[in-house]
Amino acid sequence: MSNVPSDSAGTSGQSARSVQTGGSASTKWLRALALIILAYGVLLRTWQISDMGYFTDEFFHAISAEHIATVGQQAWPTGGEYKRALPYTQTVAISFKWFGVDEATARLPSIVANLLLVLLSFLYVRNRFGMPSGLIYLLLICCAPIELVYARQCRMYAPFQLFYFLASIAFWHGFEAQSLRGVVLFNRKQLVRRQYSSSRYCCCWPACSWR
Repeated sequence: MSNVPSDSAGTSGQSARSVQTGGSASTKWLRALALIILAYGVLLRTWQISDMGYFTDEFFHAISAEHIATVGQQAWPTGGEYKRALPYTQTVAISFKWFGVDEATARLPSIVANLLLVLLSFLYVRNRFGMPSGLIYLLLICCAPIELVYARQCRMYAPFQLFYFLASIAFWHGFEAQSLRGVVLFNRKQLVRRQYSSSRYCCCWPACSWR
């Protein structure tokens, strides 16, 4: 009896194991590269963050949040109140209570929100288009100047981006599944009857909920 079939089977088994091992190793390298890019993104957002003084618009949140943290209510030296994006101002006040009043702690909520956006959007792109595409996206969003500006200032733009992204993904997944369980404000019958586009929902809901 010939041993050729068994030798061939053994060779194919070794090839399959080597391919599996190579794929596992490449996956580990890609994950390590993603962690390196994320670490670099964190560094870009936090490097000397306390050395930058407030620019004009940051004072609106910083002064209001300091009064909330120290006095317990919002008040300006002139006696007025700044109510735009009040949830963000209250988040800055919490940061002041926990870590002290400083430029860095004032910008901490924006940094956290922006990093959450980076991480969640990367995971979404990776799961939808694969790891190579996810890494390219991750590198771009980590180094994008506009993202660094939003992350490094005490303004509501970073949380707004995060909630806009989550609302858009929730809507789109519900729309693809022909069900709007992921969307709070609208049901399927209203969508079919009114024939609204997904872009209108994505624009209206996050804008109304945050502002």
